[in-house]
Amino acid sequence: MFRLVFTCHPIRNGESYLSQHLTANDYYAEGEHVVGVWMGQGAELLGLSGQEIGPKDAAFEALRTNRHPTTGERLTERTGRERIAFYDFQCSAPKSVSIMAATFGDVRLVEAHKEAVGVAFKELERYAGREDNAGGEDRNRPLVNTGNVCAAAFTHDASRELDAQLHTHLVTANATFDAKAGAWRALNNREMFGAVAFAGRVYQAELARRVQLLGYAVREDRENGVVKGFEIEGVSAEDCDKQSTRRKQIEAEIERFKAEKGRAPTTGEKHVIATETREKKLPEITTPEVRAKQLAKYDAADRIRLEKVAANARECPAPFAGHVEASAAIEHAAEHLLERQAVVTARDLLTYALQENVGKVSVSELRRALEKSPTLLRLTEPAELRETARMTSLGELEREVEACASIRERQGRFDPLERGLPLSPSLGDDQRRAVSEIVASRDGVLGMIGRAGAGKTHTLKEVDRLVRAAGVAPVYAAPTHKAKEVLRGDGFEATTCSQLLVDLKAGKASLRGKLLVVDEAGMLSNRQGADLLRARPPGRRRQATDKRRDGRLARARAQTFAAALLCIG
Repeated sequence: MFRLVFTCHPIRNGESYLSQHLTANDYYAEGEHVVGVWMGQGAELLGLSGQEIGPKDAAFEALRTNRHPTTGERLTERTGRERIAFYDFQCSAPKSVSIMAATFGDVRLVEAHKEAVGVAFKELERYAGREDNAGGEDRNRPLVNTGNVCAAAFTHDASRELDAQLHTHLVTANATFDAKAGAWRALNNREMFGAVAFAGRVYQAELARRVQLLGYAVREDRENGVVKGFEIEGVSAEDCDKQSTRRKQIEAEIERFKAEKGRAPTTGEKHVIATETREKKLPEITTPEVRAKQLAKYDAADRIRLEKVAANARECPAPFAGHVEASAAIEHAAEHLLERQAVVTARDLLTYALQENVGKVSVSELRRALEKSPTLLRLTEPAELRETARMTSLGELEREVEACASIRERQGRFDPLERGLPLSPSLGDDQRRAVSEIVASRDGVLGMIGRAGAGKTHTLKEVDRLVRAAGVAPVYAAPTHKAKEVLRGDGFEATTCSQLLVDLKAGKASLRGKLLVVDEAGMLSNRQGADLLRARPPGRRRQATDKRRDGRLARARAQTFAAALLCIG
């Protein structure tokens, strides 16, 4: 699973947040404090951009109380008692970078982190917006994109447990300037939340490139085939684990939650767990003592080894070597994502390309390659954020046209699968209608969907009984091994769609005169669905498929395989 680089939580009052947390690192040391800086286009509009922020910053206090930092006038329309004052976006570095930067003192990495945070937060800022008041009272009313925020950035290098943890708080005022209205409005960060994974990948890409330029080698951090991020070569997983006390606390509480509730916690519940397990009071300790505690986690040999990693990087800064062609990265992203979805957003493509080429290509290079791609098409053209455009490929459109043609060609051309056999009295009304329509249909394509608990398995067993009585042999398949095993557990002899296609190509199987049933068809790839359509020979008997469709191109994936299978989903 992707390590969430950006997190966010609202601050409703925040009266002591600046002095007791932001300027105090994650521990308190008398006479020491962290200096913040204002950033964002909103900060520029307020005349704050680049200014330093101390423990009793007047501008911070003004924004906290919804006042303009220069004029003192009310900034946005409402200042209620429960008003959110700030949103604290937090961006965290990979553990190995934190260890080299904080514990082993390579301050160049701190600057690299800050620069990467700046690039990533600019991407996030582009999604800032305000609610469209003309949209009614619906909580999901449309947003007006404003693209600007005012954020106080504070970089800390330790966790509450005093482990090395380089991270930046981007405490964002609940205000954004609407240029069309010429006024400040309350910030709605819904679209910003939707873009945090993208911004996180931008941060990783920018940081990995800078880390390599500073002389370090990096390695991909993969889990179950997914790139979570990167780590510095020479800093082992065991080294990182020794400074992951906070993560262990949270994971232990999550396991306790699972044992008590019998399920995994939701994202919101994980946030509650993280908040409740965090020490409320800052530990009182000096920075040298913090460093000593961190170093004490390693024995003498490990310290010498890790100090050498940092020393080698300082002595031998290497030119940036890792690079891939942006156009190739975009085409690979499109090939992967459009395998499962017929339509994706431009941001999806950029995010995946960054993920698979961490530190080897920049988001600006990828954007240019996306604009010039000869195979990708924009289906929508948003007025403000081009990354929200929905896109597909020429190949997907061709498969869509072929699928629709195949469906039309098979309409009304087959004999019904059953002629008058009585239905089981155990069927409910909806199940009875579904079975009747399936066995009486003259089409070559038929889909059946149903909510959980609707009795789809019982319905399918009745279809199986009737078509076998009519002399037709059903063939059962599923997109995954897990779904195949579920079918088998329900009493159906099933295979995977991949294996079925291999057997069909090798002549070991045939669909002639048979009913092909695919369960969980929504999990089929577009290519597999197209191949199954082509694999079905013309005949006198109808075959059908399950799909989730509404006839629009945005759901072309379902239409691709809807013409060959009876799918239960």
